[in-house]
Amino acid sequence: MKIEAAMKKDFIPIVLTKLYLQAVLPTLTEFVRLDSAARSIIDNSKFSLSIGVINKVGILLNIDNGRVSYYKSYAAYPFRSSINLRFLSFKHLNHFFKGHTWAAPILLKGFSKIRHLKKFSQLTDRLTALLLDKSVFNAVQAQLIFSILGKGLFVLAKYDPVAQNILQDLPFGLAEFSLGHDGVQSFWFEHTNKGPGFGFGVAPKRPEVKIHFKNIEIAHAAFSNKLDTLAAIGSQDIKISGLIPLADGLSLIMERVDSYLI
Repeated sequence: MKIEAAMKKDFIPIVLTKLYLQAVLPTLTEFVRLDSAARSIIDNSKFSLSIGVINKVGILLNIDNGRVSYYKSYAAYPFRSSINLRFLSFKHLNHFFKGHTWAAPILLKGFSKIRHLKKFSQLTDRLTALLLDKSVFNAVQAQLIFSILGKGLFVLAKYDPVAQNILQDLPFGLAEFSLGHDGVQSFWFEHTNKGPGFGFGVAPKRPEVKIHFKNIEIAHAAFSNKLDTLAAIGSQDIKISGLIPLADGLSLIMERVDSYLI
């Protein structure tokens, strides 16, 4: 039943919006730190950009001479943004981030800063191209994809009814996910009766289960349902130790992250 539930295509627009705003766009902070070409796009640039749905959710990005800071809400930002982009609905925003040019946002503020918008567009275009290029995975891709999967797991646990139904059948505990690439941060996810917890780096306590992927190719194939998981475990491409039912259930949710975003 859990497998059938995870494969359902009844995706909810607000959940996809949350994934774009809270899982994909935050990786821009890592992207410009790891990728010199991306960083050069916004060198000598200083502006702030708010993105959201009118009267609904929204985030803010601050660009400051090659660095990007992410704020998960307008209220969290201490200053007013210099550019405001708004969408009429969750579907409107989702179509835009899927690359549909007819779904352009409404520019409420920043008419005199078009050059900054062009730089932001160049930055996101480069990020998209890197994430979609599956010909050769590199360390930058590994970090970004792994980061999106981790943040996406947390977003779905909070907002996606199918993911929440899967969690109801799982034992409580903390899972640690790691990747066999130098410099790629591990992440942890905790399932509790008070709601989900999530973070990068060292877990706050001893994990009930550890999941380690040999490389990003294996991890991506596993979460896009393109891998024989049992064979991968047998060949040590995936190593799982501890509370296996928790690992299995969380893996199903992460498959939904990939399905939402493709």
